Amino acid sequence: MLAARYLGPDRIESIQIPKLEVGDEEALLKVEACGFCGSDLGIVAGVHPRAKAPLTLGHEFCGRIERIQGASTNLKEGDLVTAYPLISCGRCHVCRTGAPHVCRELRLYGFDVDGAMAEYVRLPVNSLLRLPNDMSPLVGAVVEPLAVAVHGISLAPTETASTAVVMGAALLTLFLDFGWAAGYTTIVISHIAFEISFIAMTVRARMRGFDWTLEDASMDLGASPTRTFFKVTLPLIIPGIVAAGMLSFALSLDDFIITYFVSGSTVTYPLYVNAAVKAAVPPQINVLATAILLISLILLAVGTLYRRKRIEG
Repeated sequence: MLAARYLGPDRIESIQIPKLEVGDEEALLKVEACGFCGSDLGIVAGVHPRAKAPLTLGHEFCGRIERIQGASTNLKEGDLVTAYPLISCGRCHVCRTGAPHVCRELRLYGFDVDGAMAEYVRLPVNSLLRLPNDMSPLVGAVVEPLAVAVHGISLAPTETASTAVVMGAALLTLFLDFGWAAGYTTIVISHIAFEISFIAMTVRARMRGFDWTLEDASMDLGASPTRTFFKVTLPLIIPGIVAAGMLSFALSLDDFIITYFVSGSTVTYPLYVNAAVKAAVPPQINVLATAILLISLILLAVGTLYRRKRIEG
């Protein structure tokens, strides 16, 4: 059977592999649609910590049951199904208490074992979810990511809200439309778009206490608007600009989602940390975290001393 196989960094090929056999409590699905997730981009780029070549990609999919061996199910051959793509041990405390998604031995189809970007995929019967037979396979393939969004919304306190606004810049779509390759440029543009609102709010808060008569006095004494801005306005709003810059830097450094989708094969600090902690925390992470903490403490100490000197002076 044909399968889309990850063979190494930036290498994915459609090749023939042996057709799968079905064991007890397993089903063989003829795949009708399979999505290509953002995490698959990381696998193909060679930066995913767990995905090892050769590997069949794909964890968002749907298909029809071709063969099934399971006495404990009402599923039958021909049913259109999708699957819960996580693989947990079923024995540890979190698995036995209803939280298998945080199992310490957690694995995933398309990451740790072969996925569904192939003509056929083999799955445990208890991971399958029946879909309406007349559902479009393209819709069926996105049931799993849709479930993530629905679950996230269900956790939000929306009982008292009558109106909700979903905000998103859709920058990834914009980059694709313009044909821009994901990398440092798209990361910078995305983070600027994300941080600009926080910067505007911080600087605006500083401007609310600004005494506009100082500008009038400066220009009455003969200063041009440009000179007034640089000699009067800017020095007074500098604290707000600096605070906005530090806030945006902290938020940008902490943000993972934006970088994840627009980084391409570029590995930034948030991506490196995320990939590292999934496998094990290496010494480099401890060093970087310590360095960031020390730099933050130094900046805080310098700012505090500077403020005290201004007050005393």
